Amino acid sequence: MIHDLYISGTTKCHIPRVNIVPLDIEGRVKFSVVLENRGPDAVEVSVSGQIFDADHEADAFLNSPLAADIKGKQTRWTGDLNWTEALAPYETRVMEAIVHIQEPRLWAFWQPELYVAEFAVVYGDRTAQLDRYASQFGIRTVTTEGTKLLLNGRPAFLAGVARHEEWPDTGRSATWKQIRDDLVQMRQSMHVNFVRTAHYPNHAYTSLLTDRLGLATVSEIPLWQFTREHFEAQEQKRLSDQMWREMIFSQYNSPSVLMWSTQNESVEVELRTVYNKRLVKDLKQNYADGRLTTQSAAADQPGAHDPSMEPLDLAGWTMYFGIFHGSTYYEGTKDFLQKAHELWPDKPIWNTEFGHWSSDQDTMAAEQMRTYKETLQALMERAVISEDGEAQLRSDGFLVGIDFWIMYDWYVNHNNWIDTFGIYHMDRKTMKPVGEALSQDYARYTAFEGGFIHQPKRESQ
Repeated sequence: MIHDLYISGTTKCHIPRVNIVPLDIEGRVKFSVVLENRGPDAVEVSVSGQIFDADHEADAFLNSPLAADIKGKQTRWTGDLNWTEALAPYETRVMEAIVHIQEPRLWAFWQPELYVAEFAVVYGDRTAQLDRYASQFGIRTVTTEGTKLLLNGRPAFLAGVARHEEWPDTGRSATWKQIRDDLVQMRQSMHVNFVRTAHYPNHAYTSLLTDRLGLATVSEIPLWQFTREHFEAQEQKRLSDQMWREMIFSQYNSPSVLMWSTQNESVEVELRTVYNKRLVKDLKQNYADGRLTTQSAAADQPGAHDPSMEPLDLAGWTMYFGIFHGSTYYEGTKDFLQKAHELWPDKPIWNTEFGHWSSDQDTMAAEQMRTYKETLQALMERAVISEDGEAQLRSDGFLVGIDFWIMYDWYVNHNNWIDTFGIYHMDRKTMKPVGEALSQDYARYTAFEGGFIHQPKRESQ
């Protein structure tokens, strides 16, 4: 056991979940309220919902995971979130409604504008409350347009650093404070607007905190370096399909999650393509949430011509040229990006990993720095954002995000050795030389409203 296990008690008739999907940036939001009767008797109940502003000034905002603890004043909204339902024994029912939040405040980079939806269940005579359910959510849209990534309809650039859930004293077990302190340090010291949560869904607290810190993220199921044999087993057992749905529904209301990722660095291509198509179809047709799909493929497995990119919204690759993929840091990355764009001219491309180990006692810290500088140069030459600090949109750019691997050193192979790709050592205190360089570079990329791309208004003719 590495994560918390919760056992909660409730009445037989209760709300186990509420799915919340922002439909646009004008404030239309879809609510799907799941009402469940786990008892042997029929019951008639009333359900009523309210929407509140999240109170950013509340002490609980960064100190409590409970949505009910961060409720502020009631939000102005129109619509109907009231139902009266008669449920048969053991019946589950879903009630749906679209409401319009007036003068919506949009969630964006470093702008954690949040709301709290709260629902109460009472008996039909409205005298005895059975259950209460609260969830935080945000209003934002994430789409693509050609090679651009759009957040709230505006071109954006993801300046990211990955993070493993790993600590020297508690291993993979995490507390709210540990997760919060990591993310705050990444935001403040590295100027990131994006956090990649490695190769598995993180603790449930993580997306709650990225919501509240205004940090975008991607969540990925743990299919790591799968071979054909692995995918053949998945086609039979469909455990991946179950993990995919569990991941999505565990973070469904989180505005900070912009993308779902299907896998990391798998060798197999043919069955991976089948697998990607199936998962994307499942999401889009059965529980569409307005998010994008991607993967983290290895740049040499099989290369830029990877057909498994076809069903995905963004094409994503780990890029370790000069280390694992041959060629050199700069030339290998530059050539690969050009080929990828030629083969996928209408897709945004993002770099899901780049970096180098520093080795014990940082004996290779200089090489880690060189890898960072030369790879970054090749990446930013094809980015949608200019490097000069003006955050101008480049018409010939197609790379919408970068992700340095990784924020902190971490244990590998059941703690047999430490992976030293980190910007910091595992103590979270000792920064390596690459950290200062990355911090300065990322500060430029996120200088304009946290990562939006500046588009000056044209002067009237």
